[in-house]
Amino acid sequence: MSKDTQEPHYEIPRTGKVRWNQIAAHMPISKETARKLSIEGKFPPRIRFSLRCTMYDAAEIRQWLESPQTYTAPTK
Repeated sequence: MSKDTQEPHYEIPRTGKVRWNQIAAHMPISKETARKLSIEGKFPPRIRFSLRCTMYDAAEIRQWLESPQTYTAPTK
């Protein structure tokens, strides 16, 4: 007998904050590419909660997924 080791599948909520592991299955890019695009303003900015906890705004991630080519990050 083998144990099913499938990754949990998360849906992206409409609002709130999400971690990368919650959105990775929906992303056509890697985490490193997302980091680089975020620096350029072409991907939602990372939100640092602590040294080891980085999150993203769920609404911004959904907006980016709808149109990655035309997305621009909100200005601070």
